[in-house]
Amino acid sequence: MPRKSAFIRPRRGQTIFRVEWKKDQPTVVPYVVETFASSSLAVRNPAGKEQVIMGVDALAQFGSSQEDALSRDFVRIATSVVKTGSDSKKALSAVGKLAALLK
Repeated sequence: MPRKSAFIRPRRGQTIFRVEWKKDQPTVVPYVVETFASSSLAVRNPAGKEQVIMGVDALAQFGSSQEDALSRDFVRIATSVVKTGSDSKKALSAVGKLAALLK
């Protein structure tokens, strides 16, 4: 069975989501897909400006729904704690803020 990709494969015109942190507050931001290649993505942000996203790690932050984006950010935080031993107390606080967005 083929391995599942780490990132979504959106179609042109599809809305995808990513969690962005500003001043320790997460928000789920929608982006509209302009073009997609194997390891890059051109999107239009809510302000109407085009952005090019490159790299597997950056593409893995985008989800097909708001819940998917939140779960991907949770995995990013948990992986950071496990791999680098980052501050688990701060990570737990961040996870609590992500959970508040699910409601």
